[in-house]
Formats: sequence, structure tokens, C-alpha cells
Amino acid sequence: MICADSDPVRQALFANLKKTSLLVGFVCGFHERLGKTWASTILVSCYGLKSFLSIAATRREAGRMLAVASHANARRQVERVVSLVGT
Repeated sequence: MICADSDPVRQALFANLKKTSLLVGFVCGFHERLGKTWASTILVSCYGLKSFLSIAATRREAGRMLAVASHANARRQVERVVSLVGT
């Protein structure tokens, strides 16, 4: 598996998620065994759709968000979210 994300904090968080969540660990392991195939693409797509549909709708109340990013890639991602959400 290629670790394209160079942020060590995100790598550590994802490694912890794979260890603590049975479903995430199973899907990641199965994805690695399948290799670069259409079945792997469908597996990841289905898991992403399941995750998206399981997120509860947000309330209409105003909320606060704080984001801290020290790496250039992380800053770009935070800027992208801010452009979608607004200040």
C-alpha cells in the first residue's frame, strides 16, 4: 500500500482508526488484498457511500470551527473547507 499522505499526524490517526474500528480494519485489509482492481474500487466506493449516508443531518444552528494546519497540504485543505463553509 502506498502512503501518499505525508502528514504524520493523519497517518497516526488513520492507523489508530484501523486498529480500533473493526469495519474500517476489515475494509482496508480486504482492499489491500484485492489490489488495484475494479472490485477494490467498488468496495471503497460502497464504504464511502455507507459512511456518507450514515452522517446525521446538521442542525441549522450556527457553530464555530477551529482548524490548525502546519503543513502546506493541510493548509490547502483547510482553505478549501473554509471556501465551502464560509468564514
